[in-house]
Amino acid sequence: MFSLDDSNKEIKDDSSKCQVEVICKSDDMEEKDGHLSNAKVPGPRGIVVDGFGAITVCCQTVQSIKRIDPKTKMVSSLNTPKHLGCIQSSLSRNGTIYITFNAKGTIYCIYRNLECKLIYEFDGSNTRADMRVTIQDPIGTVVDNREKYLYVADYCNHSIKRLDISNPKNIELICGKPGGRGSKDGVGEEAEFYYPFAIAKNNSCTLLYVSDLINSSIRAINLQTKSVKTIFSNLYHPHGLVVDKFDNLFICDCGNSRIVKYSITESQATIIQSGKSACFGKK
Repeated sequence: MFSLDDSNKEIKDDSSKCQVEVICKSDDMEEKDGHLSNAKVPGPRGIVVDGFGAITVCCQTVQSIKRIDPKTKMVSSLNTPKHLGCIQSSLSRNGTIYITFNAKGTIYCIYRNLECKLIYEFDGSNTRADMRVTIQDPIGTVVDNREKYLYVADYCNHSIKRLDISNPKNIELICGKPGGRGSKDGVGEEAEFYYPFAIAKNNSCTLLYVSDLINSSIRAINLQTKSVKTIFSNLYHPHGLVVDKFDNLFICDCGNSRIVKYSITESQATIIQSGKSACFGKK
């Protein structure tokens, strides 16, 4: 498993018996392609690893996308538009990567041949009705198993949307109150979020998991009923979120400088990697 250490500007490999190895590091504004031993990958935010082991990293500081080749250990910049606020990325089963640029309200996809294509751009609509069927501030995304829909966390609208990949103008509000915020569980628009950040899905794609930033909790969404339930809250400002093949959640507990493994079946959390913490999680 690869993780991003934002405070130390590092990309880490946590996969070998829970030992952590720094594979790439950079100061804030240094950017340099080349071999991993000399490359600089500044401001890493989103990260995905494809089926061939290639690592794609969103670099917010320099507004670019980097790709790390596992065989050659070379770092290269992809030919993507520079937008302020490139944050998160997700991977489909066919190898397509989806990148969000939240400050511009855009979503791009990068195909396996590294072609980059704009699939969605916020049109500036801001009425209450428009906020239900547009995505103003996309951050976290996840693709369903059929690769038909992209689920998106609309950050500043405190809601979760579903975008039809073949027809991106077809957007459905799954849950949350666009423009509103809170912490209440419920069904559809009765549920409340407070800056939803990352999204992950279980292996059968019947549930979505959302890191609810200000509520410092993980929320589960039943896609059939659209019901939202808080499943874990002993966190402080959780960011990144991923699910393994056993449906365990791995959470970047940003405010507590730690990575947490949460077993859905056992409702049990384990700290698998921790740094110095300046804050305490909510009980």
